[in-house]
Parts: sequence; structure tokens; C-alpha cells
Amino acid sequence: MGFAETLRGDWAANTRGDRSRSGALATFLSARWQSVLLFRLSQTIPAPASPLAKLVKQFNQMVTGADLAVSADVAPGLVLFHPVGVVIGPGVSIGSNCEIQQGVTVGSRYGGWDEHDDWPVLGDGVRLGAGARVLGAVHIGTGAVVGANSVVLSSLPDGAVAVGAPARVVKVVNEAL
Repeated sequence: MGFAETLRGDWAANTRGDRSRSGALATFLSARWQSVLLFRLSQTIPAPASPLAKLVKQFNQMVTGADLAVSADVAPGLVLFHPVGVVIGPGVSIGSNCEIQQGVTVGSRYGGWDEHDDWPVLGDGVRLGAGARVLGAVHIGTGAVVGANSVVLSSLPDGAVAVGAPARVVKVVNEAL
């Protein structure tokens, strides 16, 4: 998928429910849209100019408070409602139309590239509550919801609702997205 199509998907997700001109302007000026836009821009910079990509990433972190690794694989439709404190690691894979609240960390359990298979994979339509942590080689199923301040250290099935530290499944919704 190209840059324009990905950006259209992100825009549609960020303006969902408010199609007015004032709503579009408010979205365009919001930190949630700016963080996603700067993240996508950093990913378009070719490898020989990667220091520039890292500079855009650092600018994004400075302006919006979101630490989004340039090499993370994120499908269209990403919404960071309150991007401050959101950390997405370099090996993370995130499906389409995912919603992430403030203070969420999605990354390696051990904090480095030594463990190449130690990165979370989030399915489509996953929602992560404020302060949630998703760590290690786990798969979060399509349409799963992780409650605020939960710590996910093991995989979750499609449509799961998980809470707690460590997170445990309290409900599975049959109508996963």
C-alpha cells in the first residue's frame, strides 16, 4: 500500500464520526493526527537518508510526546487519541484500524534487537487502554481490547477483553472486528 492510501486510511480513522469542516480542521491541528502524520513521513524517507528519518522521529517525540520507531510496521487507520507517552518499538507489527490511548508501550520484553522474535503483533481493530503494556513475542487477536494499565505478556485470542497485571482474559466477544 502506498503512502497516499495509508494516509487516507489514517485520516478516515482519525476523523471518524465528525465529517464537518470544523471537525476536520480540529483533527488536522490535533496532536493525535500530527503524531501519525509525522510517523508516516519518517517512514517515507529512503534508507540512505535514515538520519533524517530519525530526526523526524525525534521531532515527533518532542512535539507530540509519542516515541514511534521508524521501522515499526503499522497498517492504515492508526489512532493515537492522546499520543503523550505512547511508545511503539522497532520490531512491532500493528494491524489496521487500531486505537491506542496515552502512556501505552508496545515493545520487546528485553529492550533490544538481540531478541529478533521478541516483538508483539497486534491484529486489526485492537484497542489498547491508557497505560497498557504489551511486551514480548505475543499476538493480540483481531478486535481484542486491553484494559487500562494492563500488562500483556501472553497472546490473546480474537475478540478478547483482557485486564490486569498480568492481563487475563475476562471475556471473549464473538463478533471480533
